[in-house]
Amino acid sequence: MSQYSATSPQQDSAHRGVVLVSTRSEEALSGGGTMNSGGDATGIVLSTDGEILTNNHAISGATSVTVTDPATGKRYRGTVAGYSVADDLAVIQLADASGLSPAPLGDSQSVRPGQRVTAVGNANGNGRLIDTAGSVLATGQTATLDGGLQSESLKGLIIHGADVVDGDSGGPLLDANGRVVGITVGSNSEWRSSGEPITGLAIPIDGARAIAAQIRAGIPTDTVHIGPTAFLGDQADQLYLDPDARPSCTNLATAAPDGSLAPSRAGLAIPGVCVDDVAPGSPADSLGVGVDDVIVALDGRKITSYSGEIAAMTEFSPGQSIRVDWISSADGRPHHGTVTLAYGPPL
Repeated sequence: MSQYSATSPQQDSAHRGVVLVSTRSEEALSGGGTMNSGGDATGIVLSTDGEILTNNHAISGATSVTVTDPATGKRYRGTVAGYSVADDLAVIQLADASGLSPAPLGDSQSVRPGQRVTAVGNANGNGRLIDTAGSVLATGQTATLDGGLQSESLKGLIIHGADVVDGDSGGPLLDANGRVVGITVGSNSEWRSSGEPITGLAIPIDGARAIAAQIRAGIPTDTVHIGPTAFLGDQADQLYLDPDARPSCTNLATAAPDGSLAPSRAGLAIPGVCVDDVAPGSPADSLGVGVDDVIVALDGRKITSYSGEIAAMTEFSPGQSIRVDWISSADGRPHHGTVTLAYGPPL
């Protein structure tokens, strides 16, 4: 619950430069039709002309982004300017935005355990900003995202006692002076540190500001992607060595003398990424990659995990031609081909 009244000047100050982020995703399915989904998050204003900082996981896979300024009620169409999967940060550029109030940024190095902080966010996607107060519990911590195939681990984090829920991701963690000292990164059910559930967790603003500046300057690195995202078109799961994890894919195992892969229930000799689905008309589809095939390399780079495929794709650009190597589930043989990558949603 908010610690302020709805009309208090303290709350107006706490909400300055905080916006609501809404995403939509549309995915073509190999069996025909599309799967639509959406999500809600929070962001902070970096510039008067509409540069917004939020979490990467908030915009990952989004085919459209809408940002609402709760101070005016105005809605803007957003384009992802760049992102870092490793740092879980992204910058959105709003179309035709001007006169926005940037959020006041503080100094996260001054944060100490015991200090009072306030998390502000679009709690549960309810379309309005909610404040929750708490105290800093620890700094410089490492936390890991529970579940999923793309394991995410962040370091140097602020752990605090403010109650954080879905929709708060990307919102500010404020110090007692109302300055942003952190960016909320997830809800209490998603992250763990030292095996214990976390109430509130934030990326320190000093590091987040540096990543945002790099994106705004258009400087790509191994971990920071700038501009549009390349799209291959496979929906993939990591191929585990556990033979019972996915029988259809784990039947591909030990290489035979003729170059094929002999079926086996003893595990996998060649790790890769198991294809769950292929978007119709996508580059992967044009190559002949199919469901239950195993992608083993992209442009000569070995792919042994889902996170490895994500990392490789962030280094490619739409329109770039790459070689794809995969094992066919139909004949158990290695295949390869060259394809031009399409435009896709952020990873």
